[in-house]
Amino acid sequence: MSTIQYAAIGDSLTVGVGAASGCGFVEAYRELAEQRLGRPVQAIVCGQSGAKSGELAERLLSDNDWRHAVKHAQLITVTAGGNDLLDAAKPYYLTGETSHLVRAVKTMRTQYPRIIDHICGLKAKQKNWAAILVGLYNPLPWAEEAGIWVERFNRQIRRQQRGNIHFADVHSAFLHHEEDYISDDGFHPNAFGYRAIAEQVCRSGFGSIASG
Repeated sequence: MSTIQYAAIGDSLTVGVGAASGCGFVEAYRELAEQRLGRPVQAIVCGQSGAKSGELAERLLSDNDWRHAVKHAQLITVTAGGNDLLDAAKPYYLTGETSHLVRAVKTMRTQYPRIIDHICGLKAKQKNWAAILVGLYNPLPWAEEAGIWVERFNRQIRRQQRGNIHFADVHSAFLHHEEDYISDDGFHPNAFGYRAIAEQVCRSGFGSIASG
């Protein structure tokens, strides 16, 4: 039985910040994928805490280890955009000015597609693979309009769906469960939150891998 290679690309959610070692998103998803596919899954973590979408796009262009992991993976997940949103939200909550958020959405509109383009370029000659784009959740449900901006960011991510590229709706899974799913730092998921994310990503499917 052949092993499925899994490349986890992204920011602190991919790294697993907020949960104990071995209790983050990647390990939870790897275990679920093994159960659903009935095959062993080997994960390679390509994560950079604090990275914005543009920085992740640059890593996929210049980091040979990341590129090798993606090129040889049948299963890929991407967590990106959360830091773009959080950095833009800070001045908004200080001043009430939305210009930073508007610029961040525009940045996502150009930088997130670069991530997908790099992945698709590395997988150009392959058919049996799937990439799942992990949507954003709202870590600040008490803040007015926060959910609106999260959904605007998610729209930019959701638009990247095509062919082997799928979207996982995490926002709805966290809605009204934030107290249970957010870690003590107030932003990152805890082990339960990461498990919820992994379950949503599984629900988005495995494309042709499931029948491979």
